[in-house]
Amino acid sequence: AKLSKLESADGASSELASAVLQATKQAWSNVLSAADRNHDGRLTRDDVGKDFQLQGSLDFHDLNEDDEVTEAEFKSGFGSWLMTEVLVMQERKQKPKLLR
Repeated sequence: AKLSKLESADGASSELASAVLQATKQAWSNVLSAADRNHDGRLTRDDVGKDFQLQGSLDFHDLNEDDEVTEAEFKSGFGSWLMTEVLVMQERKQKPKLLR
């Protein structure tokens, strides 16, 4: 499910989903400013060069396997990962200490 579609039972947007969306938007901006060498608004193998970590990130986020990562692909992959991390952290806080 897309993060922007997350809603509470009464139909109002979740504050958590909104925060994750905002963090994802900021992360994309940070990634572009650090790695988008030709400033075309997407990431390609030319942008990441031989940086092994960035190559792995490119592979992970390139959902349609066209050797470039668009904003939509990044937001989908990173946002889903971030939402999962946040939900796991919340769940851990709710468990009794003996179960952690």
